Amino acid sequence: MKFDPYRYTFSKKLNSSTSASSYKVSRDLKLLTSSPPLEIRISCISQALKRSFIIIIYNGGGYHYISSFFPTTYDSFLIFSLMSSTAKKEVVVLGAGVIGLTTAIMIQEEKGSEYHVTIVAETFPTDPRTFKYTSFWAGASCICTGTDDVNLQRMERETFDTVWKMSEPGSGVAEGCLLRCRNFEYLTERTRITENDEHPCSFMPDFRQLQEGELVPGAVQGFTFTTVTFDIPRYLPYLLSRFLAAGGAIVRGAVGHIQPLLEGGAGLFPDSSSRLSPPDAVILCVGIGARFLGGIEDKDMYPVRGQTVLLNAPWVKEMPILVDIEGDIFPYIIPRKGGHVIVGGTFHRDDWYPRPRPEITEHILAKALKLWPELAPQNYVLSESVLDLIGTAG
Repeated sequence: MKFDPYRYTFSKKLNSSTSASSYKVSRDLKLLTSSPPLEIRISCISQALKRSFIIIIYNGGGYHYISSFFPTTYDSFLIFSLMSSTAKKEVVVLGAGVIGLTTAIMIQEEKGSEYHVTIVAETFPTDPRTFKYTSFWAGASCICTGTDDVNLQRMERETFDTVWKMSEPGSGVAEGCLLRCRNFEYLTERTRITENDEHPCSFMPDFRQLQEGELVPGAVQGFTFTTVTFDIPRYLPYLLSRFLAAGGAIVRGAVGHIQPLLEGGAGLFPDSSSRLSPPDAVILCVGIGARFLGGIEDKDMYPVRGQTVLLNAPWVKEMPILVDIEGDIFPYIIPRKGGHVIVGGTFHRDDWYPRPRPEITEHILAKALKLWPELAPQNYVLSESVLDLIGTAG
């Protein structure tokens, strides 16, 4: 239909004396045609050109210039953004780690007809490594936590079902980031599961309880099942490319306070193609950044320092872990699809030190070798220091 600015009338007179460049107000317009009414937004963007109008129609695909500069008694320069019922709502996801990328993908892929998602972040998966971007260092696997939260249990089950399907041989690009492997979980007297409790991973393929002769030293109970591990250096770029392919947008930018983002959206940043306007939703996926982000400043947030060792050990295809809540190091081994292995690890609460501690590296490797001697290559001879194993790292 043809839009004629003279066929619109004001239901209220707008008289604004503000000089703010992004002052936003809402008023009703009445469309004097038989067409379905449109949602109309009015933005007071300047006082520089008084007594002049520009009428712009936005149909979800771009702005269309209609008419301008006709006499009026209003003391404001206005842009009328008329948005049809099919216009997409704008969502900003702050943070581009695993959680931020996955959140953005879920919205963009499943609700792309209703929403357009922009990720705003300082660091992206293709950037040089930094301790501020912790997702890159993760030794990730799909394991359920044993929570009593019914909603979280449902989410964990749905996550496993999704990742299992993604790891299906021949399923596509994601298969190259994911490895199906046998998990061997060993429990001590302190962490064993009672007869009245069900193991949280009992629904996973090949689940069974280990026999006494299959246990490692220090374990009194054990279980095995097949799950999926993530090759994070491959998986993060995969998530980013998948998000962009779905029509999402990314913007590099630092956010010191949440308020400007709530007011201006992704349009705040020079590299953004978004218009300067409040987004319909902002989703925070900033991790420890929530402690420092102005307007949030969640002091309950603190880091848990997890130091690990990366080895090149393509012969390792199993994922053993000795679950013991005592001590600050518990051994685990997580193989990746590309042949590297994450060996862990520590769980240091409220520890802010950003660099590896050499003495902890040695303790991690010593415990890991005791748990799973197969970690060492066949020709490896234990010398004075297990740190020699790091020579096999890629």
